Amino acid sequence: MTDDALRLLSALGEGEDNAMTRGALCDLLGLPDRTVRELIEEARREETEEGPFIVNACEGKGYFLSRNADEIERHYRGEYSRAMAILVRTKGERKFLKKAGRL
Repeated sequence: MTDDALRLLSALGEGEDNAMTRGALCDLLGLPDRTVRELIEEARREETEEGPFIVNACEGKGYFLSRNADEIERHYRGEYSRAMAILVRTKGERKFLKKAGRL
């Protein structure tokens, strides 16, 4: 994991009460938004089943670390729902590309 990703993890507090918006993380780390988004993804790829997990509050409160099953489940279900919606939206494209021999 890069030093910047480790800095991101150390900046995040545990629990929804300690959530930080991405803008606040950008200011704190002195990095642009795109970089902070990439660091969040990098750190999430390194997560293990022991946690803690980087989750975000859907109400716009921001990102935080969690070991709380309710917080993690809420985040997981939201992410899963978004992923499935993308797959459904691209179903026609997938069929077209298969027929064209591209997949």
